[in-house]
Amino acid sequence: MICHSDDLYRKSLIEMKKISLLLLLLLVSSHSFSQSEFMTLDSCFSLLEKNYPASKKIELLQNEKRLAVDNVKKEYLPSFDISADLSYQSDVTTFPYNLREVGFSVNPEVFGGSGDAFMIYPEISDFIAQPVENHVHYGVNIDINQKIFDGGITRKKAVLTTADYDYQMCSVNVEVDKIKPVVAEMFFSIALIDGYIEQLTLAKEKLVSRREVVKIAVKNGAVLPTDLDLIDVEILKIEGSVSERKIQKKMAVRSLKQLLNVDIKETDSIVLPDIEIKTNAQLNRSELKLFEYSEEKLVAVDNLYANVFPSITGYARGGYGNPGMNLFSNKMHPYFIVGATINWKLWDWEKTKSEREIITIQRDKLALEKDAFKVGVNVSSNKYLDEIERYQMLLSKDSEIIKLMESISQSAESKYNNGEITFSEYYERVNAEMNSKIEQNTHNIMFIRAKANYLLNLGIY
Repeated sequence: MICHSDDLYRKSLIEMKKISLLLLLLLVSSHSFSQSEFMTLDSCFSLLEKNYPASKKIELLQNEKRLAVDNVKKEYLPSFDISADLSYQSDVTTFPYNLREVGFSVNPEVFGGSGDAFMIYPEISDFIAQPVENHVHYGVNIDINQKIFDGGITRKKAVLTTADYDYQMCSVNVEVDKIKPVVAEMFFSIALIDGYIEQLTLAKEKLVSRREVVKIAVKNGAVLPTDLDLIDVEILKIEGSVSERKIQKKMAVRSLKQLLNVDIKETDSIVLPDIEIKTNAQLNRSELKLFEYSEEKLVAVDNLYANVFPSITGYARGGYGNPGMNLFSNKMHPYFIVGATINWKLWDWEKTKSEREIITIQRDKLALEKDAFKVGVNVSSNKYLDEIERYQMLLSKDSEIIKLMESISQSAESKYNNGEITFSEYYERVNAEMNSKIEQNTHNIMFIRAKANYLLNLGIY
């Protein structure tokens, strides 16, 4: 039974370790530094893309794009307008002759009777002989217009609108990507400061420990009291350097906090990224997408200018007014009109041709700008690759240097204990060892930073 309980305990312990490891990973990948003790470069970039003010424009532009494209497509839907008009005319249409006087007769059978139509319907004679004094016109109209054919203009406008908003959203991505190197610089600056403080803290601990030994030696008269003073001076120097670095870290953390819009504590630990470099990596900068959308915009505009088809629009008007369609009537009448219009631009003094030539020139300029951009990226990539190679070489030497400096420090410590050298000579070796470790840490962080900058320059981080 005891063995069985031990097995259960071991299994429970293993499960607890798994759960703890999972929680640790979740904390590392968390985007809220206020609830985490870890800060990674990936999480910084994720927070930048999420919280940077310009990033929030993406969602707004997406909604605006949807509405704008819908509005363009609605140009093919019929339009309904209601209008009312009231006008006064200085003159009216009249018939200046009396039909009797000019010998005009009317067939009474037209009016369903016999005899003289003028006698049967005297208002006919009065109407034609006298003008209708209707100087005031008024009415209400309902107009319906329906686009029947526009040569693809509406579809091309939708393509242009889409390309324009895609360009605007890509511009936001470019703006955010330009901030990433700044974030990376702050991140690695904090890492450098942490590494420096760590080495200084270790050096101070070593000095404090040495001070206790020297203090006893001073009491025993084995060493001079000035050695104790020298140790105190070095401890104070280290404490001053640590305080200075902490102020620098506070400034860097505050700046990073403002950029990411998240709570970052000065006690948060930096987790350096593990970056692999592929020299054949493909360029994937957001600026390339921006060039593509610029090209699409120019092509869409060119397609609009290239339209050579007529536009056909159907229309209908229904109204109620005085006069209606009958100008000789002085009464309110309903009326309607149905028809279609055709518009076809046959000649514009080669304005369209010139506009298309301008677009061709703009596309050529855009291609040159794209090539120049690629050249600049390649130059920067080569610079970062040279930095990577340089720091890789320095790191390979740092391990050998530290190994030798540790040996020299141990030898100096032995000589100091035996009274062969002074404390100043001893600490000079110890300080050299500390500096070599600081340099190794600096070279390591600069090595990782160069790799991160290389990937950022290619747009694949």
